[in-house]
Amino acid sequence: LQTRYALAANRLDVANWIKDQFQRFGIANAHLQSFQWNNTTQYNVVATIEGSLYPDEYIIVGGHHDSITYTTPYVFAPGADDNASGTVAAIEMARVMMNAGYQPKCSIRFVTFAAEEFGLWGSKHYANDAYLNGQSIRLMLNHDMISNNHSGGNNVLLMPYEGALEHTQHATTITQNYTSLNVVNGYINSSSSDSHSFWVNGYPVIYYFEYDFSPYYHSDLDITDQIDPDYAAEVIRASVAVAMSYAMMPAAPQNPVVQDTGDGTSLYISWDQITDPQIDHFRVYYGINSWDFSKYVDVSGFDCTLENLETGATYSIALCSVDIDGNESYK
Repeated sequence: LQTRYALAANRLDVANWIKDQFQRFGIANAHLQSFQWNNTTQYNVVATIEGSLYPDEYIIVGGHHDSITYTTPYVFAPGADDNASGTVAAIEMARVMMNAGYQPKCSIRFVTFAAEEFGLWGSKHYANDAYLNGQSIRLMLNHDMISNNHSGGNNVLLMPYEGALEHTQHATTITQNYTSLNVVNGYINSSSSDSHSFWVNGYPVIYYFEYDFSPYYHSDLDITDQIDPDYAAEVIRASVAVAMSYAMMPAAPQNPVVQDTGDGTSLYISWDQITDPQIDHFRVYYGINSWDFSKYVDVSGFDCTLENLETGATYSIALCSVDIDGNESYK
């Protein structure tokens, strides 16, 4: 295709090629979502594996498919790392799940976005439309530049967002448990990629980004010879595990409150009542020091008291729901 520049004449060909890959894997509902930008018609690509229990709740797996250079982008803008790698994440995750016959409980929707390089226009269109139409999005999982690894290390960045820090922490745990990658937190509330469009609409996001920033960014040298496919595969493997984890989760408890009972040795925890027929019970994790959840108690109601605690110690508390199959929500 030579270029995926948003203003190039082949932008429909690019979108149709991606759509054809999803359909080739067996996702018959793959289609284009068109929108107008800068007097052009642009095309997001959308493909959905429908959920068995929560078909109207979505995990959005995304990455933008347009590319740019500052030389001759109308004819050549290879964009292997930025962001064929992120597009491939969505395509490859769909291929693996369909090949395995995987059936999520909530829907997993793969979206590759157009015109990101000019201001996140494809993701803005999708996220704004989703918000206006009341679409229930459990999570947006973003991939932008995930294949440069010139140092040969195993670090990957997760870019945290306020209001979704527990989601980033959950992704960190899964990534470090199931891959060779070591997670490093990047800068907070990144506005430079498609995750931002969802975050500003109130949706929780997780954003994977390479640790070694590509020296060939937005240049004619951003070609496949310069990327590390094995590193990209590890990032995608992590993302598969995260997406599947969220797709099998029961509804998470909301608005937990922790109160000191005043006796010096106990804490009272309460949370909002929620209705989800899959929830069997709730689990309250606790421990001394930050992110120490070494102990837990299972609770059938919507509150509990932790007793026999250490006087004067600071405790971390984390709350999740547990379904009838033993799957936990995020903490």
